[in-house]
Amino acid sequence: MDGMRRLILAVAFLTAATAPAINTSTRPTRVTLLATPDSSIDAFRDRLHDELHALGYEVSDTHVGIRDAGQDPVRADYYVEILDAGGGSRPVAGIGAGPVDVGVSVSHVGTSINLYEGRTLRLVDTIDLHKRSTNLSPTGIYLGGRSVWAAIALPVFEWSHYRNAMRKLARDAAHQIDEAMRR
Repeated sequence: MDGMRRLILAVAFLTAATAPAINTSTRPTRVTLLATPDSSIDAFRDRLHDELHALGYEVSDTHVGIRDAGQDPVRADYYVEILDAGGGSRPVAGIGAGPVDVGVSVSHVGTSINLYEGRTLRLVDTIDLHKRSTNLSPTGIYLGGRSVWAAIALPVFEWSHYRNAMRKLARDAAHQIDEAMRR
């Protein structure tokens, strides 16, 4: 019984001695995505928001630009300004192989991002990323016989390829932003 009392007393002293060192006020780094005048960037912005959140950042959006970020009531640790994001996909080759047309499309996507420190609004880093990917996919299907014939275009494959390239671009941009904030 005496050994148990000593153990309880030792644990109590250790807890009392180390309790002030426990920091309960830690919070994730706050990142705010600034407003952009171009609404075509919104799809990339949403993906970047999700990717930064997946990396453990507290991400929010604002309706102000960098000029008005100093008056933002919720001060962020970092501000992200998306200057441009977009691209496109275009077919470069195609062949009809019986009832199915197969095409090769190339997607080009890119973005330009400025990262600012939250307190001083000092430019921390400028990130320019460009991705290019090539895809082989069906572009059309032909159905029919002698009396009835139909052709069905399949642009969904080209669209999904572009969307996938934009998602990868957002992931790479989030990782580069993460690296810049850790420096």
